[in-house]
Amino acid sequence: MDPLPIGRHAALETPSGLAARLRLALAGLGGGWVEGEVRGLRVSSRGHAYLDICDADATLHCVVWRGTWQGLRPRPEEGALVQARFGRVDLYPPSGNLALVLEEVRATGEGELLRRQAETLARLAADGLLDASRKPPLPRFPRRVGIVAGADSDALADVVKAIR
Repeated sequence: MDPLPIGRHAALETPSGLAARLRLALAGLGGGWVEGEVRGLRVSSRGHAYLDICDADATLHCVVWRGTWQGLRPRPEEGALVQARFGRVDLYPPSGNLALVLEEVRATGEGELLRRQAETLARLAADGLLDASRKPPLPRFPRRVGIVAGADSDALADVVKAIR
C-alpha cells in the first residue's frame, strides 16, 4: 500500500517524534497563573495530585508532583476557587494528555459549585423544607418510587436494576 501523498512542506512523522516536537513547543510557552474551580481532585498512590481547573467554558488538566503536593498548606479541595501558578505546560506522550504542572496553589474563595449548593440549601431552609418535622417516615415497602433523573441516565438504570 502506497503512503498518502505528502505536501512539499510536510514530513511524515512518528507519533513519538511529533510528541517530542510538541513538548518542545509547549515548553516555549513558559509558566503563568490561572484561576478557576477545582474539580476531579485525586491523589495517586505515588503521592502526585491530579485535578482540573475549570470555568464555564474550559477545563485544564493539572498535575502537582508529590514534593509540591506535600508542601501545600492548605491543600485545595473539590469545588474550591483557586489561583494556581504553573511552571510549564507538558504533554504526556503515552496518553497524549496535556497538563499544567502546578507549582503553587492558593485558595481564593468558595468555588461556584459550593456557592450554588450553599445558596440552594439556604433557600430550602428558609422555606422550611429541611425541617425534620416535615419529613414523613418512609414506608417499609413503598408501592411507588419517584426518580428525578435523565431518561437515559445511569442513576435511573441503577435504581431499576436494584428494584428488580
